[in-house]
Amino acid sequence: MRDIKSERVMLIEMSGEPQMKSGLLGTIMFEDDINQIHVNWDNGSTLALDRHRDKYKILTDKEVRKIKLDKLNK
Repeated sequence: MRDIKSERVMLIEMSGEPQMKSGLLGTIMFEDDINQIHVNWDNGSTLALDRHRDKYKILTDKEVRKIKLDKLNK
């Protein structure tokens, strides 16, 4: 398994957390031994992702650059 620390992630859906909106971005801090991915979300939250229940996408460098460029162009 690759080291995912410091990678960017986009939330698709977080089970039981309606305040966590689809499209929210965050930075992965670490993965624990029960398969939770701990994230420092851009909205200030530090809720962890559950690999088995939540839907998310770990972003590639190219996707991160595109998101940054899109924000600059708005």
